[in-house]
Amino acid sequence: MIDDSSIRLTAYLGNDTNVVIPSTIDGYTVVSFGYSFAYDENLVSITIPASVIYIYIYIYEDCFDGCSSLTAINVDANNSYYSSIDGVLFNKNQSKLICYPAGKTASSYTIPEGVVIIGSYAFEDCTSLKSLTFPSTLTYIEEYAFFNSGLINVTIPDGVIYYSNNDYETNISADGNYVYYTCSDGKYIIISSYLGDDKDVIIPSTIDGYTVLGVGNYAFSESDITSVVIPDTVTYIGEGAFCDCANLESVTIPDSVTYIGDEAFAYCPKLLRLDISTSVLYIGEYAFASDIDWDKDTATYKITLYGYAGSYAEKYANENGIKGAWEENSSANSGDSSGSGSVSGTSSDGATSSNPQTGDQSLVSVYGALMTISVLGACVLYSRKKRYN
Repeated sequence: MIDDSSIRLTAYLGNDTNVVIPSTIDGYTVVSFGYSFAYDENLVSITIPASVIYIYIYIYEDCFDGCSSLTAINVDANNSYYSSIDGVLFNKNQSKLICYPAGKTASSYTIPEGVVIIGSYAFEDCTSLKSLTFPSTLTYIEEYAFFNSGLINVTIPDGVIYYSNNDYETNISADGNYVYYTCSDGKYIIISSYLGDDKDVIIPSTIDGYTVLGVGNYAFSESDITSVVIPDTVTYIGEGAFCDCANLESVTIPDSVTYIGDEAFAYCPKLLRLDISTSVLYIGEYAFASDIDWDKDTATYKITLYGYAGSYAEKYANENGIKGAWEENSSANSGDSSGSGSVSGTSSDGATSSNPQTGDQSLVSVYGALMTISVLGACVLYSRKKRYN
């Protein structure tokens, strides 16, 4: 039981091959589930009700691990957090591919345009799958996405950030201002830490000859910076990248950014305005929170987001109770929509929003992927804190 009216499904004891999860059980609303169906080899299809707001993806296992016969994960169209296309599980706006059923027999799959992230273990145990076609929107592939799959060789598109425990090297920039990671081909880097003394930071587009593709997890966290300009080579702003920056007042985010991670700008009390372009297709939980109540899974927001009507940023703001100002977008590309996140004249009132995306963490170690990966222009991302779907 989560509270007096809602529950998390912890186990399935039935024998049905086609399971429809009920929206209520014994009068309680079913709002989440995790490892409930793992290793059910008879499960062929599952339907997720509109009431589910969170599906737990554990650190080393996905929620349908061992479901070798599963061919379809269906989601009620009225669900506000998840969706499915041809039996494949996505988040609601389909910017993240969460799970491709292991029982599907197709030898190839085309990931839809608009997908920014391939989740952890998304293609685990998909032994029939031999090839993938990636979308142009893809930015980030989470750890073990292709674990134990039939994909003998995967060529990751140029410019995509790929997490791996191998083939990364830590460097300190020649000017001593940055720590960064390079990928195996030595073409791109992720900034992992800021060592400089400047308060007004202009992140360079290249460091030591490498193109800067991302601002990594907690890279500027707890620093004394007051402003930052992110270069237009960056596509990824990681988890907590600028969190706990007490004096941060201005941020310029370029149109190139598609991904903003969990708590990326959380606990920045002086950051009261941020411009978000239409290029951003994924924003993590509590990304702009001024305060978070972890016991109640609620956050307070003092920031005002600026951008374009109909954008993902507007939808995110509305769902999380964040104030926003939205212009009509006259073109498919936002063009000059990025801009300085400077302090507005007066502080906006705090807004409180509930966020269900927290939960238990299961720590079970699994090592070694049974596949070969060819990474072309892919970068390695270091994570200090595990992020959940």
